[in-house]
Amino acid sequence: MNAPKTQEGWEALSVLEVCAAQLRMAQNTVIGLDFNAWSQASVSLNADVCAMTHIFPAIEAGITAAMNSSSIATTGDSHG
Repeated sequence: MNAPKTQEGWEALSVLEVCAAQLRMAQNTVIGLDFNAWSQASVSLNADVCAMTHIFPAIEAGITAAMNSSSIATTGDSHG
C-alpha cells in the first residue's frame, strides 16, 4: 500500500533506514533530519545523490511531523 513505486523511492527508503536516528533536536522537539548524514548515506549506498537531495525536504517534513505528533500524543503536552 505505501511501498515505494520507483527506484529512487526504494533508494530513499534505504537511506532513511540508515539515517533514521540522525535527528536534529531543540528543547525535546524534532526540528529535522541531519542533511550531512543523509548525503553521506546516499553516497555510501550508491543512491542517486541528486534525487536524494530533492527528496530530502519531503522526507524531513514527514519524519518531523510524525515524531512531533507522537511526542504530543505520548506526553499530552502540545507545547513540546
